[in-house]
Amino acid sequence: MENLQDALDAYLGKEDRAQKMKSAHLCQAWSEVAGEMALKHTSNIIFDKKDPRIAVVYTDSAHAAAELSADQEIYRRLISHALGYSEDNALVAVRFVVSRQSSLRSFFKKQDEAKREVRASRVEPLPLDAEEERHARETVACVTDERLKESLYNAMKAQIEWKKGIEANKSHRDG
Repeated sequence: MENLQDALDAYLGKEDRAQKMKSAHLCQAWSEVAGEMALKHTSNIIFDKKDPRIAVVYTDSAHAAAELSADQEIYRRLISHALGYSEDNALVAVRFVVSRQSSLRSFFKKQDEAKREVRASRVEPLPLDAEEERHARETVACVTDERLKESLYNAMKAQIEWKKGIEANKSHRDG
């Protein structure tokens, strides 16, 4: 029976396995040096296919790519250091590019959020029952200005009725 090393070499090929290990180290280095904002807006980091001395970071928007590019020299040095590279074999550049897949995912996510907001705005408010109305009146009772008290009550009542409508919609959809 072969040892694990031979089996991996036969399955992946020595060069392919070595490249995958390098890529895994690059991803680990990026996760160590990138801040929370950078990690939130990036989806992958790879070595450039034409020049492996260049790291390519995929972002979810042009704005994120531009913002991260402003610090590309800092990222180049930090990643090189995290990978244990000397100045002689350090990365020569870090490029930030917009990932078509990430930007499409972001686009559809925004569309879904907009659709949810539209659905929420179409909610049919449900009227307050006697107990809820009494509680709303008690809540605004300490306001001395009658006009302000009535405006506050009407706003509170509208919000509670709207929220009741949302809850009824949720339970109708879920149930």
